[in-house]
Amino acid sequence: MQKLQVYSEDEKRKAAYALNLCTVSISQIVDYNDVYVLEQEYNAILNNLNLEAMPKDEALLKILVETLNTITFFRIQELKKQKVESDYQRRMKNAIWSAVPNLSVIVAGNPIAMVLSVATQVGTAYMNYRREKANAGIEKENSEFELQITAMEQFHALQRELFTTAWRLADSYGFKDEWRLTENQIKQYDQVLMDADEYRKYARLEAIAPNFEAYPPFWYFYAHTALYISENETNAVAKAEYRNRAKNHFEKYYQLNRFSLLREDQLAASALLEYSDLLLLENAKENTEKVYQLVMEAQKKAGNANDVLQLCAISYLKIGKTEDAARLLKYLVNEEYNSAMNAKILSRIYVSQYLATESPAAYTEYGILARRIAPEFLFPMPKGTVSDQSLEEAFIKRQKVTLIKAYRTTLQDYARKTRDDYEDALQDLEKSCYKKETVALLVSKLVAGEYSRNCVVQLNQMVAGLDTLPAFRNLEKREALIKLIEGTLRNTRPAVRNLQKETVNTFDEKDYKNLAERFSYQQLTEKFFDILKARVTDKIADSQELGTLNLLENDLLQFCDAQELPMPQCLNLTQEKQQIPEGKESRYFDDVFLEDAPDSETQKQLKEKMEKIIGAAKGHIIKDAANAAIYLRTEKLFDIYFENSKMTGATKYLVKQKAVAVIDDKTNRDCDLILTIDGVVIVNQNRISDEKISYDAIKFDSEAGTDRLTTSYRDICDNAAIDLKELYALMQELDKLA
Repeated sequence: MQKLQVYSEDEKRKAAYALNLCTVSISQIVDYNDVYVLEQEYNAILNNLNLEAMPKDEALLKILVETLNTITFFRIQELKKQKVESDYQRRMKNAIWSAVPNLSVIVAGNPIAMVLSVATQVGTAYMNYRREKANAGIEKENSEFELQITAMEQFHALQRELFTTAWRLADSYGFKDEWRLTENQIKQYDQVLMDADEYRKYARLEAIAPNFEAYPPFWYFYAHTALYISENETNAVAKAEYRNRAKNHFEKYYQLNRFSLLREDQLAASALLEYSDLLLLENAKENTEKVYQLVMEAQKKAGNANDVLQLCAISYLKIGKTEDAARLLKYLVNEEYNSAMNAKILSRIYVSQYLATESPAAYTEYGILARRIAPEFLFPMPKGTVSDQSLEEAFIKRQKVTLIKAYRTTLQDYARKTRDDYEDALQDLEKSCYKKETVALLVSKLVAGEYSRNCVVQLNQMVAGLDTLPAFRNLEKREALIKLIEGTLRNTRPAVRNLQKETVNTFDEKDYKNLAERFSYQQLTEKFFDILKARVTDKIADSQELGTLNLLENDLLQFCDAQELPMPQCLNLTQEKQQIPEGKESRYFDDVFLEDAPDSETQKQLKEKMEKIIGAAKGHIIKDAANAAIYLRTEKLFDIYFENSKMTGATKYLVKQKAVAVIDDKTNRDCDLILTIDGVVIVNQNRISDEKISYDAIKFDSEAGTDRLTTSYRDICDNAAIDLKELYALMQELDKLA
């Protein structure tokens, strides 16, 4: 007689857990009716089983294979996943910068200096999607994945197979029937998780907890809900109570999850990170080593889930494990995940390591990072002996300069875009003024107020669009700024009243041009945008924390997306060459006759004086001829520079007419300066700026041991091959003549 196998309590519980994993997976695929959940279940369970730990049972194997086949049949392209991930990254960056207001805290080794609940506040993609669906109704915003009749037939067959599997496993292992989850219990569980009221969700989870003794994920969500309530609770007693409950639920989760049926377990990683937050809140000093072990385990469980690895990196920083954080941040930068933010933090770590020990490894790693990432996004590597504080201040100042430039560029692009919309809206009226047979129509529209009404509608739309940008929406004296446009409109009323009295016989082209001038977009909005740029510049300049600057940057990028505006070139991480935007004028021929245009006698004398001064200073300015050079207007290389240049932007011959010398940047950054009789023109990556900077607007900055030439809103030059102090002195001399 064959002896029946006797299983231990742990083996029985493991078999029940394996069965419940399959049951919940199948149930959630059907109940959520969502392609993103489908993909999560496929990757998190069926493609991630720890075969060494799984019970070796033919019935279990069969149900897994059948489930895998069914999911594979219904996998589709990840249309929703992309949007969810994009929104999630923005929320994560905002939360992290709230936790890291200044880069100095990440190297201080003081966990108390940071907000400790990032993992709790942000969560991970696995569980966060369900919360977002409940709170924001994502299922209504995105096209839904509707299961077809054939799908229901597939799942019905799968559920029949699941019942057979449950019967055989229960018979073989003899585990308690209450350990086995039923379809109704899972449906109830799924409904509870979708509850947007966290207090009610916790009470509902509390009621069904006895049914989930063999399903560890339940206890994570139970703990997470308690911790979330604790973080948002204002009553101190209630806060402490929910925090204690969360701790007990986390302990229960670890006790039940010791079997590790999944090779990579993002849910377990989330639990580890949230529990580490909780331990740091309780006692940061005593729990540091335990937290370190938890975070290392979370990193192992995370696999290639970048959102979890991001939180692991921040958790390492909380407890002063900067080397561990640096390894993760380097990986994330290379994977292009939150690259700008991670490059800033990573460069800060390298600089701190170098300052502390003059580590050649840190210096080398910084150099590798600098080859990929534009210098505006990196914490400056010092030259000589400088304080950590001065480096921090210099870095923040550079971020301000970059961000000011980005906002000014975007506001200019927005003004151009809304101007085009404004003019398009009035185009039919414009055409009518030149056609005698339609003048009557124009007059009738004018008398009826349609012309002015169209103008006001477009202006309202312009302001409404700007209101999506927090820097404008929250601007001090915003209403007064809007009233500038209203005031300009009111000033047109007398002239419009007079025109409305005109008849068909007397209204002519001159009258229309008068009308068009008064209602021109530039006339109505120029002062508004000028003041707005100035106020935003002041707002950024007054910001003291890097976290605030990052939030402003995120706001701007969201605004660009919403308004279909190009991302400002200065926020391009790698500073790649920018293509001419669609819809912009393409120029194939320039007026070659401009080259022969004679100088006035005054201009000729001015050029000669400036050239003499530049020629005398030339030898003092260039420190490394391999990476920089100066070409005077009477030198052959000056003409060769303009002949070989593929500049785009303003016509290069018009610039050449006023040019006295060229400072050629031969580094990869390729940011040249053209010195003219009335200012400096920047040529960045062969793109010539339409803006000319006067000599008196340029300042010399030597903070943090890094010399730079700047204006109030942008960097002009920081090429190490150029003695910028000498160049600044030269520009001061040129300013006296200009």
